[in-house]
Amino acid sequence: MNDNMDGKGLAALKGKAESMREELKNTETEDCVTASEDSSEMEASRKENPENMETENDSDEERRRLEEENEALRKELELMREKNVKERIYDHVHVSVRTMDIFIGIMVVLFIAVIVIGLINK
Repeated sequence: MNDNMDGKGLAALKGKAESMREELKNTETEDCVTASEDSSEMEASRKENPENMETENDSDEERRRLEEENEALRKELELMREKNVKERIYDHVHVSVRTMDIFIGIMVVLFIAVIVIGLINK
């Protein structure tokens, strides 16, 4: 059951990383189209409207932010691949490892007790 949940989490991360790549590609495509415009027209529009410079700076800043976020998602995806099932469970439950181990041990003992009581009463 937890493997399916981890698989879904991994799939969600892959999907998010893919959408970030697509958004980054679209940004690069838009930048290429913008770069292909006549440079004299761009200079004239910059002189006439200084807000265009701010828009370009915002676009560069947005692209940089997207690249950073994409890199963070790649690192998180690699970490998820490296961890085993137990470590992934501990990542989702925010208690100490010792507390989680004690809880799991108690649940196993209770499960065995229920099985034994069921067999005795049969």
